[in-house]
Amino acid sequence: MVLGDMGINFSSTPFYYLLTIYYLAAKAKKKSAKGEITLEELLHVNWSLIAPILILQFILTITALISCIKQGDTNGPKWLWILLILFISLFGPILYFVVGRKNN
Repeated sequence: MVLGDMGINFSSTPFYYLLTIYYLAAKAKKKSAKGEITLEELLHVNWSLIAPILILQFILTITALISCIKQGDTNGPKWLWILLILFISLFGPILYFVVGRKNN
């Protein structure tokens, strides 16, 4: 999913997961007369399966951001790593921990 002409890819962010859930709920349930999806339809999604994944992804992102900010030197510009961590939510923090940190 690309945001307009900006070329920002949200395919690995929690935003994308929520849009996917929203789409699946709409597909599974019958749409209203106006073609809108109601909040009631979203309540039927099995959040007990999705919530732990979103929470773990959030914790990983926050941990990587804190580590990047506290780290004195990184492999590459620090501002670039912060952008990667934020916009490539699943792979950005993992990539930072594997490649971005300098081991003194």
